[in-house]
Amino acid sequence: MRNVFLICLGATLLLGAEHEQAGAKRGPRDILWRLRRGNIAYVAGRQSVAQVTPARRTSLVAAQRPHAVILTCADSRVPPEYIFNEGLGALFVVRVAGGVADPVTVGSVEYGVEHLHAPLIVVMGHTRCGAVKAAIETPAPTGAPTGPGANIESILSLIRPGIPKGPSQSDPWTSAVYGGVAQTMADLFRISQIVPEMSKKEEIGVIGAVYDIETGKVTFSEMLTKDKVEHASETARLLEWKPALQLASARGH
Repeated sequence: MRNVFLICLGATLLLGAEHEQAGAKRGPRDILWRLRRGNIAYVAGRQSVAQVTPARRTSLVAAQRPHAVILTCADSRVPPEYIFNEGLGALFVVRVAGGVADPVTVGSVEYGVEHLHAPLIVVMGHTRCGAVKAAIETPAPTGAPTGPGANIESILSLIRPGIPKGPSQSDPWTSAVYGGVAQTMADLFRISQIVPEMSKKEEIGVIGAVYDIETGKVTFSEMLTKDKVEHASETARLLEWKPALQLASARGH
């Protein structure tokens, strides 16, 4: 019995060490590789608990050093830590309905990259997003929104411009989700001074993503490179999507 315990303990420690070594590489593409690999594990049902132990919690008391900022929707079906098979202290998550970029959410993203030194920003939408559906079905008001729905309208108004920008998908709703991610990225670069500057200096990477709530898979866009962030107004147009790559070849992209 003791031998079984020691074997399990050793495996847990090795898994934790491997997890930490993966995070030791601070380049954005290395972090993207880690997220891809974590999502594959999540889809396969191979969840790790090595990074949610009491020891891990204690190790983070003094400071945090997340390796990615995730700007995503507040939907209860979209938990980034599970989706990317991560634990405590790994992701700096900013969540708001629709995953939109306004001064408050952008300020949080800026804090994650400038002060916490996370090298990658992921703007992640998800299929069957209720906020996107509401933006599609609810007409924009002719004047300034008032009344009980004014606060929700402030979210929908940020989603609507992206609805026609998404690539053709299986249905208009899913296409609009992709367009919403593109719009949020454009707004992020428009509102922030810090994110474009750090991107141009290649200090951080910025990438779009869409999570499929049925399959669990995450599809990523091309990472925005230095030449694609020169003009913030063109960010949405320049966003390129491609099918999910096999793990064996994903690291080179």
